Amino acid sequence: MQRKFRLLLGCAGLEIVLAVGAEASAATREYLAQAAAVPQIDSITIAGTWLQGETASVQIGNSTLTVTTGSDTLTTAQVASVIANAINASSIDGSKVGKELRNAAGQLLPELRDVEAVIHPDNTSQVLVRSKVAGVPFGTPTGGNMTVTETSTSGTATRASVQAATGPWHWNNTANWTGAILPATGDDLVFAQGTYGPKYGLPAGDRQPASVMVDATVGAGYAIGLADWNTANGSGYREYRQVDVQWDNAHTTHTLYTIGRGTGAGARLMRFTHNGTDASGDQLAGIVYTTDTPSGTSHALYLKCGATNDGALKILKGSVAIAAAKGETAGFGTSATNGLEIGHVATIATDANVLVGQGVDLNDTTVIVSGGTLELRCDVKDVGATAMLKIIGTGTNVKVAGDGTAASPVFSHIYVKKDATLTVLSEATIDEELVVEGKVDLRKGNGPITVGGSATLDLRASGSIDDPATRMPLGAFLTVMGGGGQGA
Repeated sequence: MQRKFRLLLGCAGLEIVLAVGAEASAATREYLAQAAAVPQIDSITIAGTWLQGETASVQIGNSTLTVTTGSDTLTTAQVASVIANAINASSIDGSKVGKELRNAAGQLLPELRDVEAVIHPDNTSQVLVRSKVAGVPFGTPTGGNMTVTETSTSGTATRASVQAATGPWHWNNTANWTGAILPATGDDLVFAQGTYGPKYGLPAGDRQPASVMVDATVGAGYAIGLADWNTANGSGYREYRQVDVQWDNAHTTHTLYTIGRGTGAGARLMRFTHNGTDASGDQLAGIVYTTDTPSGTSHALYLKCGATNDGALKILKGSVAIAAAKGETAGFGTSATNGLEIGHVATIATDANVLVGQGVDLNDTTVIVSGGTLELRCDVKDVGATAMLKIIGTGTNVKVAGDGTAASPVFSHIYVKKDATLTVLSEATIDEELVVEGKVDLRKGNGPITVGGSATLDLRASGSIDDPATRMPLGAFLTVMGGGGQGA
């Protein structure tokens, strides 16, 4: 909608209408997955003069198929047939045109199994390469498009786009959104129905919504983004297309996530990345009610953002990874706000499965784990305020597993409540306080547990420390208060 202003000039009442552009206003955009599936089609046109021993190569994903011309495969039509047959071949010598050579068979290269080739019906010197599954795009990790090259004195092999892939999995198709309008900065996004979520044409850091809601009512196998390992064609390969929805700090405050509310299993895969660096705009916060069991990934929901984030996340049930990979970051909480809370809905021990990577900033906040399993690879330490890791509930288990540059996480205050377990798999440091009502299990993993010079140990009557290798020297604590617990 345009905003218009009227100016009345002089007594004659001359009226000028000024249109100042579209008015920015937030809207609710729901993903409908209604676009018709269309295959991608690329062409390879052969021209010029080809000699024996010259090559043409086709790259899709990280795989390259190369054919070498023989003495009887030198016309442009023959070279086109050589390329098409090599793409479709299921064996190294299958469907050869003449005496040409191949470095592989196309259908033995995992990424090329996504496509098939035919000769253009009106041009025998042109190969048409198309998606086997309508809606699935193909290309390369760097250029985006399938790459075609040749080594020839005067022969050429030229790629061109004939038809772009689209369909119900494509974020960037307006037919998949209410109002036939793509989401913009400040919008509220809803994923609440349908079998398909967006996997292709994902945002790449040019916008940021006010909120994202993925209801539990979505269809079985619902996915937003792609798994790191693609097995759709029966021959697995590392995914080369963009795997996550990428936001930038275009919005003035945090993005609020509501995941898995309502009745149903929820989505099986969701991947959201905030690429901005401004703490005022690159934040995420929210609540996870449930996720479906992941397929093809270790977790169902992946989140990452700038380390300066001061949002908060509550997880009641589901499979969640926060900045899990090397180099990824995220930040949660302040001295006044619990940064991360993990609970349960029905079964304390198994409802939640959460991984917090080494690049997550949980300092100066409280982490409360009252259900499920948390693998913690980062610090929870005091910098300017109180930081505490609090483990609560029968069957709740926190596993400390520092790695990389954070191979020895630092914890200022740890409180292990009755019937909960803290398992330390890596090296770690306790620099202020350890209160044990439940169990501290040091039998697994390896490496010393460093005790800070002012750290205290309070081992309650119900508590135990299982440390047969003496990884944590109890005598190093400044004071040890014992109520009859085991291990003191």
